[in-house]
Amino acid sequence: MSGVSDRELDALEQAAETASSGRSGVTRLAEYAGERGEEQMLNREGYRVPDAFHSVPPPVRGPGPGHVDDLAVSPRGDEVVIPEYKGGTAAYDPSKTYALDELGAPPAAQGTPDYAMDRMLQDERVPRYFHDNPGLWESVKDGRTSLRTDVFETPGPGRTSRVRTTGFSPSPDFIAKMEQNIAGL
Repeated sequence: MSGVSDRELDALEQAAETASSGRSGVTRLAEYAGERGEEQMLNREGYRVPDAFHSVPPPVRGPGPGHVDDLAVSPRGDEVVIPEYKGGTAAYDPSKTYALDELGAPPAAQGTPDYAMDRMLQDERVPRYFHDNPGLWESVKDGRTSLRTDVFETPGPGRTSRVRTTGFSPSPDFIAKMEQNIAGL
């Protein structure tokens, strides 16, 4: 760069890198605040979040793409909730759709039954949980345990709200693929 010393250029590059990495840290903090607030809301309602699904504090990343944000089971085991968490400035956008590679269905928005079932098939923690809790899986398959997907937003501390709730039954294709995933463990 003309008129700038190598030392100044290095300092500028380092400042840019520091600002960039700081931004991702702030984003992760907002995600975690949302995850914790929303988990606490489910806990207050009596739902239990199994250890494998608990949120993890920064700097560790959350489960990431292709995974469920969480899984919660009602006290009587008659309902399983697959929540979608939005923390900080992240907001639910029902017009934004995602490919459903595992389910082989048309693209769907977060918080929809097809989206939840697809992510349940992709996330290795889900078949492991059902493998370790076969009574619950049998109850899901035969309809004694209902499934629900909720979308939560937490724009700031203490400001968690449920913006969408949809109950659903597992599709025969989902059941067959989950059975295959469980059997593969």
